[in-house]
Amino acid sequence: LRNFENDQYFGFVAVGTPPQTFRVLFDTGSSDAWLPDQSCSTCGSHTRFKRHRSRSFRATTDTFWGIYGSGDSYGLVGADVFTIGNYSVPDLAFAVITEETGGISALANDGVIGLAFAGMSKISRPTILDTIKSSNPELNLQFAFYIAGAAQKDDSEFHFGGYDLSVAGERAALAKFPVLTLPSDVDPQLTYWTLAVNDFHLVHTAGIRKSSNLCDPFCYAIIDSGTSFIYVPPQLYDSVITEVVAGKACDLEQLTCANTGYESFPTLSFSFGSIHDGNFFHLGPRSYLNCYQDTCDIELLNHADDWWVLGGRFLREYYTVFDFDSMQVGIACSG
Repeated sequence: LRNFENDQYFGFVAVGTPPQTFRVLFDTGSSDAWLPDQSCSTCGSHTRFKRHRSRSFRATTDTFWGIYGSGDSYGLVGADVFTIGNYSVPDLAFAVITEETGGISALANDGVIGLAFAGMSKISRPTILDTIKSSNPELNLQFAFYIAGAAQKDDSEFHFGGYDLSVAGERAALAKFPVLTLPSDVDPQLTYWTLAVNDFHLVHTAGIRKSSNLCDPFCYAIIDSGTSFIYVPPQLYDSVITEVVAGKACDLEQLTCANTGYESFPTLSFSFGSIHDGNFFHLGPRSYLNCYQDTCDIELLNHADDWWVLGGRFLREYYTVFDFDSMQVGIACSG
């Protein structure tokens, strides 16, 4: 993986015959694949897919409209061979984008490879994961993200077809949690990589005080590599912000606090799974604040839906394994 400004992360895929190479976001928060089309005039500096150069491209009459946090993408649906590492997917349905809006054209990645489930796919059915598994039944269909910090930005890794726990440390152990359906999912179609949260609280400086469990009896959280931020469920947002700003001089309209620094803010602590197993996964203030001089901006976002979204700022802290075979997410503890 390449780390762009410690905020965007992309890898590479080859598409077509002969292959054309693209920088893509491996997105666990969506299920479709798309690339900019050669005709796109609003796609910035992104590498375009040249349909006429691929002998294996197949056109269709379908259209695509994708809505993302950074903007929208519009285009036509086609199919072609995709290769990720050592694995190829023949005739994968994907969108060739003819128009991008919002901030999509400024992103570091050319396109998106959706790695969530078929329940939210608009065009890529079967999904790329379903197709790889059906073509390679012996494969351990697991993939994992190791996101290095800004100082080691070229050391980030995307592992496909397995995982390498050594990147998380010599004594690292993997805590595994089952993937759940959301209340909004159409049973039995999974959508996101969703976990139960049986305990969430905020721990204040030096553990002097912690909040009550705000996820009692439980909340949902999706692990989403397609966003950088942490999104808080709307029913919890005010309570979380109240704990974050306690005892500080903060503008609640702008979510800015003056005369303070990282060390004075609480840690976010999550316990995953339906039963508390004693493991807490902590996100320190640097995961949700941007501090400069003596001012800190709070970058916890209010989600439109009733679940947490744990994006790149969570993945930066924890090596995370997505296991398609066992329908689990593994999160590495350093040991």
